[in-house]
Amino acid sequence: MELAPPAAPATADPQKVSLLEILGYCGIAAGLFGTFAALEESGGDPRTTVIVTSLALAVVFLVAGALIGVGAPDRLARLRSVCWFASVVAFTAFLASAVEPSDRGGFALVTGLAALYGLVLWALSPRVLQQLTFFTLAIVTVLILVAFPDLGLAFGEPDVNGAGFTLWLGGAAWFALGFLGLVRPPRPAMVIGMVSWLQGCSLLGRDSEEAAAIVILAGAVAFLFLGGSRGDRAVTGVAVVGLLIGTFALLTTLGVEGTGPGLVTLFVGVVLLGVGIWSARTTGPGPRAAFGTLSSPFGRAKETPPAAAPQGEPPQVPPPPDDGDPLD
Repeated sequence: MELAPPAAPATADPQKVSLLEILGYCGIAAGLFGTFAALEESGGDPRTTVIVTSLALAVVFLVAGALIGVGAPDRLARLRSVCWFASVVAFTAFLASAVEPSDRGGFALVTGLAALYGLVLWALSPRVLQQLTFFTLAIVTVLILVAFPDLGLAFGEPDVNGAGFTLWLGGAAWFALGFLGLVRPPRPAMVIGMVSWLQGCSLLGRDSEEAAAIVILAGAVAFLFLGGSRGDRAVTGVAVVGLLIGTFALLTTLGVEGTGPGLVTLFVGVVLLGVGIWSARTTGPGPRAAFGTLSSPFGRAKETPPAAAPQGEPPQVPPPPDDGDPLD
């Protein structure tokens, strides 16, 4: 007995979705603008006004996202994600106004509670914006606990090394969770982790620029191989940026300046680029044309007809392109 294939989910009218997006995003912007404009003319205790307003906005954006519902079309789910992101921001403002922190414990309490709220919304909607919100608030909480005793004008110079190690280790751990598929969505987790890791390296580089440049280069190489093993363009793209930053930083710290060292560096760069281009030329199906056929970039692209299937075999249907998880 053959089982019937599952029914495909119903698709919404793109024009209707576009109209709903226009209404939603313009409504968010207009509502916030009107709220701030009204607050400028209102009297009374400013602290009480901020507390009440921020809490009301947090509830309104939470309810607005909830009313869109689970299983909405992707673009409307993005609108839901934006509403819940705004809800976390408003809730953070409410906590900051209500607690009025003056030491690291108070600031950590505000960001920690906001991170827990963001974690709940991320659990309800595993979208990129919710993941980014939780990670940012969580890493800021750890930064406050690690670096706050020496942070700010009233507390002396910031603890740059503590902040750098926190971002460095936190970014590496978040990348590992994304690479192992232990967070949703995994691809943005790898990108967020790489960016945080690079930020940590830049802070650590204030004391030892040579070591930081070498670490950035080594990490970028590792990220490039890991992302390449998954065929992930976003991860490898950020890794390429890390390679460029690390190379420039290393050459700067080595003091490459003047005609002689500059020419030597130029020669080494040309050799490395030449080896890379030659290897790229001989990698993959070949031979390949150098420039290809000259054609106008305007107009519709011509579709290549599918290859004929052998006798007795059904035609092969090409798989859809794998763009990974949406980045909201």
